[in-house]
Amino acid sequence: MDNDLTLRATFDREAARYGRARPAPPKAMLDAMLRDLRPGERVLEVGCGTGQATLPLAQAGLRVHALELGPALAELARSNLAHHPNVTVQTVAFEDYRSDTPFDALVSVQGFHWIAPETGLAHAASLLRSGGALLLAWHQERSQDTAFYRATDPIHRRFENPLELKRPVPDFAPDRFSSALAASPFFESLPTSRFAWSYRYSKARYLDLLLTYSNVQALTAEARAHFLAEIAGIIDAHGVEVERLYESVLVSARKRG
Repeated sequence: MDNDLTLRATFDREAARYGRARPAPPKAMLDAMLRDLRPGERVLEVGCGTGQATLPLAQAGLRVHALELGPALAELARSNLAHHPNVTVQTVAFEDYRSDTPFDALVSVQGFHWIAPETGLAHAASLLRSGGALLLAWHQERSQDTAFYRATDPIHRRFENPLELKRPVPDFAPDRFSSALAASPFFESLPTSRFAWSYRYSKARYLDLLLTYSNVQALTAEARAHFLAEIAGIIDAHGVEVERLYESVLVSARKRG
């Protein structure tokens, strides 16, 4: 857990870059999440980052209490959501958060994979009312067959593999949590939804994106500079933009009782 918390905290060092480089969640996925929610309901968001997923929840009239481990990320989220009085942002780890009043829903986009499924689901259940919605979403890489991915994958492997970070990987999270939900006494699983989308990055934004990843942040400064230089060279060889293909996976459940 200590190693996971250390890696989770690396995002905070690049809070401003995180806000400008990472694309917003796809609208189709957000719309699917909102179909399970009603204006005025209380929503707990876990790992809000700079508030990209929080904003559409707020605009839908939900009362959102957002948790964010990183102080700098939390402050950016507060600034980005300042015009929405129905949103509060608290700087705290999900594992340490407690509430005397149950929530109608718990939402997490691209953040719950840092939490062990068994303990995370038990804690989620303790924070939800009976029948409350659990909505966990992740963005999975689907660019593996593109020329750019094939050209850069050896670079990623060469620089990142020696770290042996054993960090949680978002691509495996939906299966892990779907299995845990199927075995959970606290939740009734609902059908999983999938949404294909893509995003085109300029060279500068793509390099910024890489700098928001915990495994890249964990490199030494010298290794990180060499890594980015090699990736930049591949971008120059393939064109002025990088297109990444994604699939967002929404894992849903209802609290029993």
